[in-house]
Amino acid sequence: MSKFTNKKFATSLRHAIDGIYATAKSQRNFKFQFFILILICVISIFFKYGVLEFVICFFSIILVMILE
Repeated sequence: MSKFTNKKFATSLRHAIDGIYATAKSQRNFKFQFFILILICVISIFFKYGVLEFVICFFSIILVMILE
């Protein structure tokens, strides 16, 4: 049996979510970028972007958030 269990994965996932929440509370740029992410998602639905365009926009914004 692997030493990695679902309990450890769930704990790691919880810590990652807590880190994102803490970052959102304390970092102004992260809040702005998250707002832009939501705005782009809404705009892409409104203008009926294709799946490829949506995925490219989404991952581009996520990449900027990760790198910053």
